[in-house]
Amino acid sequence: MRPVVEAGKFRHLIQIVQPNSGLDSMGGTLPGGTPISTERCSIEAITGKEIFAAQEVIAQVSHKITLRYKPYIKANLLVWWTQPDSSIREFQIQHVQDPDGVHWVQYLFCLERNDSQRQTAS
Repeated sequence: MRPVVEAGKFRHLIQIVQPNSGLDSMGGTLPGGTPISTERCSIEAITGKEIFAAQEVIAQVSHKITLRYKPYIKANLLVWWTQPDSSIREFQIQHVQDPDGVHWVQYLFCLERNDSQRQTAS
């Protein structure tokens, strides 16, 4: 029996993004990336007990994104979440988890990038 996903739970629309692999003149990675897919999901800030449990797996996470299972989503990809004011919040995937092992839903443990509030959708 497959887990039930409640109607309306996946109310956020995100893009899964392959980050640029090039380096700038200072040796840092170039901003931006190439969108791979657009997905519906739920996004939650992780607090309290969840942070303690999540940090057993990965050192730094700020948000948990839940979506239907997609085999191509891996750690180090980016998530772009466009806000109603057209700003884009950017998250880096730190860890991907298939909680029940049946490839139905997937948890993405992410770290929000501080500079993401300055971006705007084009």
